[in-house]
Formats: sequence, C-alpha cells, structure tokens
Amino acid sequence: MALRYATIRCVMREVRLQDKPDALLAASPKGTVPVLLLPEQTLDESMAIVKWALAQNDPQGWCSEEPEVRVQMDQMIEDCEHRFKPHLDAYKYAPRSQGLNLQARDDALWFLRRLEQRLNSFAPRAYLFGNQLSLADVCIFPFVRQFAFVDKLWFDQCGYPALQQWLQMMLDSCLFNEVMKKYPQWQPQDAPIVG
Repeated sequence: MALRYATIRCVMREVRLQDKPDALLAASPKGTVPVLLLPEQTLDESMAIVKWALAQNDPQGWCSEEPEVRVQMDQMIEDCEHRFKPHLDAYKYAPRSQGLNLQARDDALWFLRRLEQRLNSFAPRAYLFGNQLSLADVCIFPFVRQFAFVDKLWFDQCGYPALQQWLQMMLDSCLFNEVMKKYPQWQPQDAPIVG
C-alpha cells in the first residue's frame, strides 16, 4: 500500500512460500516476503519498505510532522507488531483439530479496545490519528484484517463498532483494492509485470 501511495512503480514477482524460488533466497536468505530490491540495498522487512517509500514521497502526510504524534504512531505500530501479533498468530494458526485458540483471542482484545477508544475519539469518519489516513492505519490494518477474518462472524458481533467501521472503510478503499490484485506465480522466464 505504501509503494502504491508513494507512486513508486516496481517489477512484481508473486511467489509461493511453499515453493520459494532461488531468486528470492538469493535476494534475501530469510526467504520471507516482502522483499524490495533496490540498486543500493535490499529491504526485506515490511516496515523498512514502508519507511523507504514514504521517504521518497508522502503526498498526503501519512507521517505526521508533529514529533509527539510521530512517537504515538511509532508506539502503536510497535505494540501491534510485538505485543498484538503474537496473540494473533496463536489465534490464527492454532491447529484446526483443536479448534480456535480462544485464550489467544482474548489475550489480543486489549489492543482492539485501544483501537476502538482511539477511533471513537475521532468519530464519525475516523482514522487512528484523525480524519485522514496515516502511517498507523496502513501498518495496523493488515493485522486487524487477519484477526477479524479468523472468525468473521464473531468479530462482527464482538462489540467494537468503531473498529468494525474502520476495518470496512479500509477494506473498501481504492488503495487496498488496487494492491490486492492477484498475479500469477513468478517463473524466471516470465516477462516483467510492473505494478
């Protein structure tokens, strides 16, 4: 989303992690995605790619220029990645033979409550840091989306109306829908796909 927003075009290579191409492992021995190959460096962390893209072009000011707001955004993103995501992973990847890991789901609710409170403070058309999309929205959205779709029926009834509205607004956004296009699995002989 950050690359599209910053109007940075790049060659897209869709890979399946169950069938990692040698080119992926050569670019990043970690073998995870995303990976952005630049002439001067390789970025293989989502946040590094986002920050690089916004350093190139941030036309609507996703990165607030107010130091206090930047600190709050960075802390919220950090909490999402390091405190919420472990519970999300335990909830999402629980062995299906054992059913949903409801304890992990319950352990993640503190973060959903925090988001609900923030969004309520900026209602009615709210984003996490005001009335326009921010870096925090874009970085946190994928994790909330994953959490919601583990058990969408439960999420739709869980009692976080502002968060549910925010999630739907993000899902309906042109930016999200533009980047969710599906590409065929990349093969070395394929012509480049520029996205």
